[in-house]
Amino acid sequence: MGSLACLPFTPIRPSSVQTPHASHATHCLANYCLSKYIPRMPSASTRRQLPLGERAWAVATLVEAADILTVTAEERLSSGPGLTLAEKEVLFRLHLAGGRMRMTDLARTLLFSPGGATRLVDRMIGRGWVERHGDERDRRTTLVAVTATGRQAFQGSAPVMESVVNDVLDPYVTDAELVTLTRILTKVVDGNGRWQARLAGKEYETAIRSVS
Repeated sequence: MGSLACLPFTPIRPSSVQTPHASHATHCLANYCLSKYIPRMPSASTRRQLPLGERAWAVATLVEAADILTVTAEERLSSGPGLTLAEKEVLFRLHLAGGRMRMTDLARTLLFSPGGATRLVDRMIGRGWVERHGDERDRRTTLVAVTATGRQAFQGSAPVMESVVNDVLDPYVTDAELVTLTRILTKVVDGNGRWQARLAGKEYETAIRSVS
């Protein structure tokens, strides 16, 4: 793959329920799998009335494809740099934020409950990838900062994720098909009010390459 233009997401509000692992991992992987920035599209004025069986089959196929991507990425990250998709996403978010974020902002961005984000960060502190600090300007605020070891782990994740795209998507999906798929999934995501702010693919690619 000549270049890796991807699309991270920022939620407009935190989820009140802990995001299931597979669902969150799929969200993380989307950062690497979408080929270019696609703006929000208006909702369709009419809906096709396909039989329930066909609509359910579409959902089942989407879930199975996401599972293939997720399992492949998890296995390769585990055997390579030794981190999970959720841990990679924390390091990615910290990188985009300049190396540190407020704990509340990190949890919101990850679509995690505060407790779930705290447990994830605690695990990463134990591995030496991040540190927790108080904010001198606001003692009620907790900051999470990436360490040098964490930066190395993030660097190691980039080629692994690119290999997933190369092996799982590229042989079966054309560029045109991927753009169409992105448009469809963006409509579903936006229609459910999940994400609003986006970073263009080229800007994201620059951020990723800056740590290579």
